[in-house]
Amino acid sequence: MSAIAVGLGGYSVLGIRHAGDLVARTFDESLMSINYARAAGADFAAMRVASSHVTKHPSARARLDDEIDKLAKTLSEDVTIAAERSQSARAAKAAAKVKEAANAWVAIHRRPSQTSADGTLNDEASPREIDDVDQLANVVNQQIELLVNYTAGDGFLFRQRALAAIKRDLQLNVVALTVALLLSGLFSWLLARRIIGPVAIASKAARSIADGDLNADIPRGSSDELGSLLAAMRKMRDNIREMVDREVA
Repeated sequence: MSAIAVGLGGYSVLGIRHAGDLVARTFDESLMSINYARAAGADFAAMRVASSHVTKHPSARARLDDEIDKLAKTLSEDVTIAAERSQSARAAKAAAKVKEAANAWVAIHRRPSQTSADGTLNDEASPREIDDVDQLANVVNQQIELLVNYTAGDGFLFRQRALAAIKRDLQLNVVALTVALLLSGLFSWLLARRIIGPVAIASKAARSIADGDLNADIPRGSSDELGSLLAAMRKMRDNIREMVDREVA
């Protein structure tokens, strides 16, 4: 009975630990992946805001370029973490496309700030360059949305797997509990049959001796304590019968 209880308790502990691991993975992988993917979208939005500031001052332009570079680095890190946490091939592919499109956007954004052939600073972008920047910005946004959708989809699939695993654990727990109850009932029945039967025989023999029936049949028991009790009662019956026979003689 103790072994059954220990086995059932140990399996329950393993099931609870498994459920805890699923909860931790849901946060560490699915939710964090979605969070970093959306953070990448926020980084690119901040990059576009910074690029919209028009200034002819070289130091101010340098500060804006530095800010855009830092945001681009943060975007790359967020996209990388989102892809790693999602552990999905399609998410990794989308992350690579986000990086590629973002790098292309940064490269085109820097063109207006380059010096022209006569050494003057070209502060104005041509309409074609502006159109290219806008198109790349749309591409980056589309790839980021795809990344968010892929990470969200991976999170949903992991949720389904987690629910299936929890359901399977619950079913196994119910089966294990049923088997434990059946085994407990079986062992209880075996113990009752082994103990109550000889005790009932010993009680019947004791009542017969108490009623004066010294010829009552006392069966032989096994080598355990109940067998010793039956043997002692049989010897007691024989001694009483010999004493009575002597008294009658």
